[in-house]
Amino acid sequence: MRWLALKLLRQEHPHLHLITHEEGSARVHAEQLAMLGESEGTVVRRLSAKDSADARAAAYRADVVVGTVDDFAIDLGRESAQGCTRDAAVVVDGPAATAHRLLSAYQTVQTV
Repeated sequence: MRWLALKLLRQEHPHLHLITHEEGSARVHAEQLAMLGESEGTVVRRLSAKDSADARAAAYRADVVVGTVDDFAIDLGRESAQGCTRDAAVVVDGPAATAHRLLSAYQTVQTV
């Protein structure tokens, strides 16, 4: 079901960020979506706060980037300063109160 929601949203927004509530959820979603997306040529990458700058840049070039609120929040100020915009996000399990600042940076947010 989540793959279908992502697939439909990607028709309008080619690069999506899938935001989860914790590390384990991000890891599982990234693994599952990578397997599903591989057959369709969809590149899925896991973003981690521990990644190097080069690894983070590579993750953001993927079709679907999966990470936690903290993983994405690290780059929020840097992207804003560079004039980058975040097009669309899919939030899994509902956003926590701390996610509202991050989610306001996106043009489109959908919860699944």
